[in-house]
Amino acid sequence: MQPHTTKVYLIDYCGQSFWYGFPLCLEGWKHMATSVDFKDYMEDQCRGLGDVRFKKMFGEYGLFYREKMVGVLADNKLYIKPTDEGKTLVKDVVMEKFYEQGNPYFLIEDTDDRDLLWKLIIKTYEVLPARVEKKRKMR
Repeated sequence: MQPHTTKVYLIDYCGQSFWYGFPLCLEGWKHMATSVDFKDYMEDQCRGLGDVRFKKMFGEYGLFYREKMVGVLADNKLYIKPTDEGKTLVKDVVMEKFYEQGNPYFLIEDTDDRDLLWKLIIKTYEVLPARVEKKRKMR
């Protein structure tokens, strides 16, 4: 007989994270929200680069450079949107999905290399298409 499982959701409410619907069996469960400490560390690494911000998104953080999303912090790891130009900067490219249904991103394992990090963020920003403003519906 297989143990009954329930879907698990990590809910962010007023800056606090709560688990909703714990399963009876947590086997295979890997997801954990990015810690504020890791986000603060990445902010320090990007300090001096210019217009960089981290926006809270579904328990994780989007990495924005000049208002364009270039990466994600998830599970205390840095993921950068994949580009051909970025591939030339990263020696051993590791592609990984930060959630099961998502597209693979570059997993940046050496977040201590500030010079590489800055080059990668800038190059990714330059290559990605311009942000399209959505038209608001008239009521």
